[in-house]
Amino acid sequence: MKNLRYKINAYRIKKDYIPKEVYRYRIRSFIENINIYRFVGFYGGVALNQSEFILPYPVENLVLEYDGKDVKLEHIDTLNLEDIENKDKEKAEKLVRGYLTSIYKLKPILYKILRDVRESKIINDIRVDPIPDFTVKRHNNEYYLVIDFNHTATVLKNLWDFVGRDKLKLEDYIGKKIIFKPNPKKRYTIKSIEKQNKKDIDDIVEHIIEYYKWTEEEIKSTFGEIDYTQPIIHCEGIPYPFAPQFCNIVFTMEDLDENTLKDLQSYWRLPNEIKGNIINQIAKKLRFVENEPIELEFIKFNNTPLIVKDENGKPTKIYTTNRLFRWNYDSKSKLYLPYDIPDIIKNKTLTTFVLIDENLKNVSGKIKRKVYQMFKNYNKIASKTELPKFDFANKWKYFSNNNIRDVIRKIKDEFNEELGFALIIGNRYYENDYYETLKMQLFNLNIISQNILWENWSKDDNNFMTNNLLIQIMGKLGIKYFALDAKVNYDYIMGLDSGLGAFKSNRVSGCTVIYDSEGKIRRIQPIDVPSPGERIPIHLVVEFLETKTDINMENKNILFLRDGFVQNSEREELKKLSKELNSNIEVISIRKNNKYKVFTSDYGIGSIFGNDGIFLPHKTTFGSNPVKLSTWLRFNSGNEEKLKINESIMQLLYDLTKMNYSALYGEGRNLRIPAPIHYADKFVKALGKNWKIDEELLKHGFLYFI
Repeated sequence: MKNLRYKINAYRIKKDYIPKEVYRYRIRSFIENINIYRFVGFYGGVALNQSEFILPYPVENLVLEYDGKDVKLEHIDTLNLEDIENKDKEKAEKLVRGYLTSIYKLKPILYKILRDVRESKIINDIRVDPIPDFTVKRHNNEYYLVIDFNHTATVLKNLWDFVGRDKLKLEDYIGKKIIFKPNPKKRYTIKSIEKQNKKDIDDIVEHIIEYYKWTEEEIKSTFGEIDYTQPIIHCEGIPYPFAPQFCNIVFTMEDLDENTLKDLQSYWRLPNEIKGNIINQIAKKLRFVENEPIELEFIKFNNTPLIVKDENGKPTKIYTTNRLFRWNYDSKSKLYLPYDIPDIIKNKTLTTFVLIDENLKNVSGKIKRKVYQMFKNYNKIASKTELPKFDFANKWKYFSNNNIRDVIRKIKDEFNEELGFALIIGNRYYENDYYETLKMQLFNLNIISQNILWENWSKDDNNFMTNNLLIQIMGKLGIKYFALDAKVNYDYIMGLDSGLGAFKSNRVSGCTVIYDSEGKIRRIQPIDVPSPGERIPIHLVVEFLETKTDINMENKNILFLRDGFVQNSEREELKKLSKELNSNIEVISIRKNNKYKVFTSDYGIGSIFGNDGIFLPHKTTFGSNPVKLSTWLRFNSGNEEKLKINESIMQLLYDLTKMNYSALYGEGRNLRIPAPIHYADKFVKALGKNWKIDEELLKHGFLYFI
């Protein structure tokens, strides 16, 4: 591994802006339904339990407000911040952050500075605003402010003007998301609309002035004269009211036409070096931090090889997958065959339907020649191997958005087999896209499908898209075309994600995607456990796999990858299970959404900052965002051990980003996150769309839902 040095978006906080003492309090008065974590978090503190918390500053009158009620406090103790650091570094980081936000009003200051260094942009009546984000991390006994910014896009008119100042029309937007203009980072869902209330509106204006440091002139220039006849909005999960004049409706990318979307992306997609320059400008205007960002040592991950098989069935090494199917159009090219083919698909001949968008009838001859050439060349090789073959003779059909049901009915009349395949050649539709509906209905007939857009495939002069199409088809059919060169030290590597869907007679909680020691998908398993909440407790996953499947969890070395933290209750149960099963169980938290930026266009790199791993395996045409590796826990023989993220575990995770069975890749085109958690996320999204769950195919790692 090579060592490199790059700057990240972290700036050392000056000692004068770090509290030396912190204060422990207990709630004395009874407050019904108090959310202690939201209450304490609002005041920049850390909750210890349901009645005690720590603040980074003293409360002189021992009274704080919650939902308009006075909360009386008892001062228990004054502590040195250093004592907190020694026991729980994360609590200390939160207290320093709370000190900066509560005492020095860091949030509104960042908003004001960012507006000065990066102007908003208006595109087709949509306004794009940069919004700051930040956190505090401790590294090498120093505190650092990690500064980032993102963008929010809103309809130019405020919500009140957007509905034409019509209360009845406003009620149509109940259930829709809005932002509060002075703080556009957070989105709220409208719960109810109530009649006008002058006091509520005056309180909102006062809050904008006092907390966000807006002047009355800024309020007037942004929102115009305040309309006291406007109704009041109440949103889910927050007790404070909103006025529509100070809010904007939130739209999704699907609402936009192609040109508007491209213009917006050209503004907010910034190379890492350019974004770094903007963040440096922000830091230089902050009195709390040093001007220069920290520079870290990064490792360059080794490009470890993958294993496929040659024409004689012997393992052979490759370093990228973008030439796997060159043999399909160049007979002189080396033949690469899959490392593993599920028994249920070996040597099968699949009835194959070719569905063509009827708007492409004028080029149907070209389409048929391209399809024929691809399958003919492929079948010629497949007939000499264990690869499945595609029987597409006389199975050509046209479809449109309006006649999908008719096409499905005709196919149903013709097809009555255990498994089939359909290749869909379509057009791009930005509204009422056919593909999701069509492929779900085909799968209800036991037909796995793959889509390709003709406007792209028709320009495939170098055959890269044909190659990519073939690897997508292979992955959907459960074929593991490649494996890792060397076995890893884990029997199972499991990606875990949460999401609701139908499985058997119950609603499922999510799924785990299980890779084996060779880095191959071994199984995709829906998890059927009671009321999991936002995350599936890992111990329930272990128990489910042990008792409800044929996966043996005893005497195993198991690694779980999950986007989220491990709760204390989970830790206790995992300690018990590790002893009962005599298994080593490890969990790494992988956070896709985080605030780190690396000021380079390099990729395949990783570093350590505080307790976090900064992991950047891939590159994009715009700025690539790193993944944060935040916690690594080991449960063994009834004990728990907190491990430090290191080079070897990051190299393993990097190798797993290469295990992409649904697209070819070349240099730098790895997955952003390790494949087990990438596919768990994909499957959960399919659950949310009510995809049929075929347990038999999932047992063999079929990626039919991609």
